[in-house]
Amino acid sequence: MRIAVPDERAFGSELEPGELLGWQVWTEPVDGSGWVPPVITMAEARTGLAEALDLAIETLLSMDVARWREEAAEEIAMLGSDELPPPAADRIPPGLDPRRSHVLSRAVRLQAIVDLATQDDGAAVNSWQADQRTAALRHVAAAARGALCAVSVSGF
Repeated sequence: MRIAVPDERAFGSELEPGELLGWQVWTEPVDGSGWVPPVITMAEARTGLAEALDLAIETLLSMDVARWREEAAEEIAMLGSDELPPPAADRIPPGLDPRRSHVLSRAVRLQAIVDLATQDDGAAVNSWQADQRTAALRHVAAAARGALCAVSVSGF
């Protein structure tokens, strides 16, 4: 099993700091690193994303707490496409197979949607609705994080 791990390195001065992102591919855990391979498979990741999204949609629609935000319309439209949002698109490790790329794209887009949705309470009119909305969105965010872990385990 191999895992691709981001390798961030700082450079520059205090006045002009910078950061360089590279990828390090490990084939085995390094002694003392504390690295533990993820236990989620790609199939589980895809299923988890779909189930979390379905549950969130069902919950939000049943409570009628979805709200359209005109100021976020362009960003929401971009997230509906199959392309990754700009910062993530530049950070894809080379040689990622199409199946992993699809799961990665979906997980990153769902994280961005959750980030947008959690900027306010939507159309919730009481604290119970706000809590239920937050719980549904948190479930989607957790599924997206699990999918990102599954994507990182690959045969580069």
